[in-house]
Amino acid sequence: MLVYIVVATFLHCVKKVSRTVANTVLVAGAMAFGKAAIDQLKPAASTYSLPKFPRDIRTAIKELHIDPVLHQTISCPNCFTQYSLDTRMSHCEQRATSRSELCGAALRLPTGKPQKLYSTQSLITWLEVFRERSVTISSVHHGTQ
Repeated sequence: MLVYIVVATFLHCVKKVSRTVANTVLVAGAMAFGKAAIDQLKPAASTYSLPKFPRDIRTAIKELHIDPVLHQTISCPNCFTQYSLDTRMSHCEQRATSRSELCGAALRLPTGKPQKLYSTQSLITWLEVFRERSVTISSVHHGTQ
């Protein structure tokens, strides 16, 4: 069961397949796991309840405890200057030097949505989550013995 969850998560997070494709992998895994479990437990199948299997990749990512906390800013598409998401500026006001012209690139689309977002994750937060995971710690201890 865990294999399908890890494969779907890998495909979605690393290989950038769509959420629909990742969800299809999860559903296929749930069906395969469910059939295999019922085949193994035929006499007791009527009284055995199968464990819940995530059918959405977002649920799988949360269950694996790898859901990152991202911090987003608006990024100028020309000079990559960072602006807060709640900025009221519509155009970039960055200058390369005090005498140069303003960058002037549009920061938002005509719909008002940011033209380009830049996402970061706190390394400290990520390390704390990694450290707190008992599975990871036991794996590290097991690997050093």
